[in-house]
Amino acid sequence: MTLRHWTILTVTAGWLLAAPAPARAIELTGFVGLNLAPKTQTLWGASADIKILTVVRAELELANSGQKAADGTPGTTTALASGMLRIPVGKWFVYATVGVGGFRQVLGTETATGMATSFGGGVQVKLSGIVGARLDYRVITLGSASSQASLRQHRVYIGLHLTL
Repeated sequence: MTLRHWTILTVTAGWLLAAPAPARAIELTGFVGLNLAPKTQTLWGASADIKILTVVRAELELANSGQKAADGTPGTTTALASGMLRIPVGKWFVYATVGVGGFRQVLGTETATGMATSFGGGVQVKLSGIVGARLDYRVITLGSASSQASLRQHRVYIGLHLTL
């Protein structure tokens, strides 16, 4: 590494460490909701996100909907990494997300895995102290968007989050 690289790395690390705690805020969210398409299923999951810039956050999310073998609906687990643009509006935050990750579907003894992409948005509100609520809508594409086998899920959920 050159002196220039070390200088950039040192200044960046110092800036991150010297920033006040809210600038490094981490949010942990637990949520429940519905996959609305192609068939309605309940889902649950958790996410963690960290503030990168004033309005930019990075999020990791894990969600699961159980299978309904009786009507042939597979259970789906998704793991997604997303970028989030979050704009404050009073005590509310309006946000948009776009992400990529993977999925696993199970129906009886059959399983399928592959790439998943997502986009969506929602609102957050601070309830009190470190506790807040979140309402989210996302479109998750399972498989390649150009593939005949791709499947779109429409997901809506509500969650509680803690800001650390």
